[in-house]
Amino acid sequence: MYLAITIAVIAGLVFVISANKQGGNLSSDNKPIKIGAMISLTGVAADFGDMSKKAMDLAVEEINQNGGIEGRPVELYIEDDQTTPQGSVSAYQKLVGIQNADAVIGGIFDFTAQPIFALAQKDKKVFISPVNFQIDGVFEGNDYSFVLYPNFNQVISQLDSVIADNKISNLAMIRYKSGFGESIEHTLANIMKDKGTFNVESYTAIGSSDFRTNILKLVDKKPAAVFLDMLDFDIVKYLDVAEGLNFKPQLIAYTTMRDVFNNQKVDKRKLEGAIMIDWEVPSDEFVKRFEKKYGEKPRRGANKSYDAIYILAESIAKSKTVEEIPKYIESNTFKTVNGETSFTAKHSAKDTPINIYKIKGGEMEVVKEVR
Repeated sequence: MYLAITIAVIAGLVFVISANKQGGNLSSDNKPIKIGAMISLTGVAADFGDMSKKAMDLAVEEINQNGGIEGRPVELYIEDDQTTPQGSVSAYQKLVGIQNADAVIGGIFDFTAQPIFALAQKDKKVFISPVNFQIDGVFEGNDYSFVLYPNFNQVISQLDSVIADNKISNLAMIRYKSGFGESIEHTLANIMKDKGTFNVESYTAIGSSDFRTNILKLVDKKPAAVFLDMLDFDIVKYLDVAEGLNFKPQLIAYTTMRDVFNNQKVDKRKLEGAIMIDWEVPSDEFVKRFEKKYGEKPRRGANKSYDAIYILAESIAKSKTVEEIPKYIESNTFKTVNGETSFTAKHSAKDTPINIYKIKGGEMEVVKEVR
């Protein structure tokens, strides 16, 4: 009899261990869907983190007010990644090890998201980085990791026709030393192959570089335009230093240029003729909902953080085991107020809306739309 009981207990333990290893049964009539988020609440990306948190809170509120997904409410757990790789790993471990999150959202920058890819694979926890791109050979997901922007080259290459239209034959770039900046450099280099010359300068400190040395090295190159791989506060610093050195090429930048343009302390004349490629294009309905709740417009890719909650909540609710969650994401198209999202074989979004603007007479005018 004791032997029979012992065998039964061992069999039960084996079943439990196997169930845990395979993710167990995720379906339950009353079990909350637990989503973890590791975002930058402190550090240089704190403003990004604030926008991300607000957007995710809005999505959770909407889902729960509408009865949850498959009748299951969503619970959101947030940890600060401090805008560092070490902080992101610590935040992830708390969300998975302590909160037992079913899936995780996070990684404002590539260097805070990338360390999580291997951990998510090992733990069989789906991880979505809402505001990162897939970059060939540099920033790629795995079986359990996804990004909500497409291949980065696909996006930056949209500048080709705009550079041609502006007859830019001598382009420079000042970029941050990261996979993100390296990818922009490679794409711009390809664009400029049949257009003229291309020179690059780099920096290593976000928020504490003065760019004087970078500018002085480019002065003799006499570029017609310079691409700035910078956050808004660094662009403001660049503008001041460049003015003092009488360095005034046409500016090209990405989404963070909008915050510079909206900065009341910045002389708009310094931005005349600037080109901005904007991949943060939320729907009018999302902007309306966000403004109603928070009294401000969404920025910093807030729409993608919002979408990530909906994608994960649906995928978890529709899956029986952990292994089924990435398979569900791979094979379905997700619909939110921002439009439809589906994924490539490399686990990046297939596409995203893009607007390219030019600043003329103190106004931002759309010169190209990609839908």
